[in-house]
Amino acid sequence: ATTETCEEVISGADGEERTCLTTRGCLQIAGERAGVFAIARDISARKAAERRLRRLSGFFNALALTNQAIMHAESAEALLARACEIVVRHGEVDGAWIGLLDAEGWIRVVADSGSAGEYLTGLRISIDAQREEGHGPNGAAMRDGRPAICNDFLTDPRTRPWQGRARAAGIRASAAFPVRRAGAVVGVFSLYAAQVGFFDQELIELLGELASDISFALDKFGDDSRRRRAEAGLQGALERLHEVSARLIGVQEDERRRLARDLHDDIGQNLTMIKIVLLGMTQSGAYGANEEIREAAEIADRTLQRVRALSVALRPPQLDDLGLVPALRAHLDTTCHHAGIKASFVGGEGLPRVPENIAIACFRIAQEALNNVVRHARATAVVLELRLADGVLALSLRDDGCGFDAAAAFAHAARARSLGLLSMQERAALAGGQLAVLSAPERRVGSEVRVTFPLPGAMS
Repeated sequence: ATTETCEEVISGADGEERTCLTTRGCLQIAGERAGVFAIARDISARKAAERRLRRLSGFFNALALTNQAIMHAESAEALLARACEIVVRHGEVDGAWIGLLDAEGWIRVVADSGSAGEYLTGLRISIDAQREEGHGPNGAAMRDGRPAICNDFLTDPRTRPWQGRARAAGIRASAAFPVRRAGAVVGVFSLYAAQVGFFDQELIELLGELASDISFALDKFGDDSRRRRAEAGLQGALERLHEVSARLIGVQEDERRRLARDLHDDIGQNLTMIKIVLLGMTQSGAYGANEEIREAAEIADRTLQRVRALSVALRPPQLDDLGLVPALRAHLDTTCHHAGIKASFVGGEGLPRVPENIAIACFRIAQEALNNVVRHARATAVVLELRLADGVLALSLRDDGCGFDAAAAFAHAARARSLGLLSMQERAALAGGQLAVLSAPERRVGSEVRVTFPLPGAMS
């Protein structure tokens, strides 16, 4: 049997599009195609959650970069232009602009980025509620001093004067935030998106922080305290970005667990039943084709073994059922056996139950490090060690391979956004640990990946 798995968008009977994870396969008997099968799982909710987290992650990054720009900008004009550029580049908005109020009550555009420039050509927006040009979200945000959100731009009565040009520009939602100087509203920070319903509550709050930072910069530009506020804001944004990364990893682990369970419980059981039926047919002599049926049973058995291997790779059952040490031992033995590498496991005796986030981080880091050894190190022996001493859990993986330049590898991974080394480093940090990679290629003494996690209250 041959199988392939892919994500695809399917339209349901109700016309709604859903994202499915579809596995298709072909069953063969004696080299001839005997049938096909397909299994589809609706993963629309998970994909939507991932998109939302990625969107928030992008805006957290925009908030951090804006605070950096506040620290380094040489003028208010340069800062406003940079803020618009950042939010378009790192968020998922199509356009952004900042306008300031002129002496006649009209909002004058002073900075813009993305598709906003074309849309704004010849645009007139007032804060006068008596004028038609003052009915929209931007005028309301300035008059009321609070955000004005329009999540369906083409049908909202407030935006009627601009709906024609918005339709041509692909604008479907907008958000406007007041910009202040010395406590008074002096302008507006406006964003456009191509998706109806784009601006949810969490995103509105985040963009409100961004507008507040812009207001702060205008108010305090040239003041040394501006730098201290921006640095604090940058740290807060980085911490929130850290939290979003942790949530993304949590979503990934939950989906791994669900998919492993589905492979084992659903597909695995179905293949087992196919195998039993085929063997029963062999014993009864049905169809006079025992050899072909026996071959089909062997194919089903090999497919079953592959499904089980995939299930274990996605989420080893020992990790949930027996704990970290048995899971590490099993993975080390299996991987090294298939690769022809001598494996040794040291320590782990009497280790208390490790918190789930740390156990997952330890296992995934060991898994990635061992994969790197098998692929690149040309090693003949590997030692995996797990120790608890003075309330610190330490895991290390050592090999006798060719070694590599660890510093250069991390630098290359950062430039190329390689997920191997960086994912190990990120997983360790998110679980409160520290990762070190030791290697010396010029001496050919192999490599060591070492990670430590504090376990409060746990002693050796």
